[in-house]
Amino acid sequence: MKSFFDKFEKEQKFNLFVGDFLNKISGYPTRTDISEAILSEIKSSAKGYIKDLNSFSDIVQAYLDAVIDTKKNLIKQIKENFEYRYNTNLDAYNNIINSKYFDTIFTLNFDTII
Repeated sequence: MKSFFDKFEKEQKFNLFVGDFLNKISGYPTRTDISEAILSEIKSSAKGYIKDLNSFSDIVQAYLDAVIDTKKNLIKQIKENFEYRYNTNLDAYNNIINSKYFDTIFTLNFDTII
C-alpha cells in the first residue's frame, strides 16, 4: 500500500501546521496548561473582564492589562513558569524535519524551539 506521500512527486514539499498535540507529546506545555497558569495569577476581579475563559488571547490580554504591562514581560513570566518544569523531547520535531517532506513548519506554541 502506498503511503500518503508516495502520491506526490518527490520534489513537492508540504507546509505543516502543528500545535498542542505535538507540544504535549514533546513535553512542552499545551495552550491549556499556559492558560491555567496565567489565570491563576489574575485577581478574581480582573477575571470578570475575560469574555471567553477558553480563549487564550482573551486570557493573555487580561493578564497584560491586569498584571504585567508588556508582551516582553509576559514572555518572561511564561518562560520562568515553564522553562524547567517539562522534560522536552524533540524527536517528533526532528523526525518531521529529517523526513524531507516539509518545506515549512508552523507552530502555535513555543515556536522558537525549531
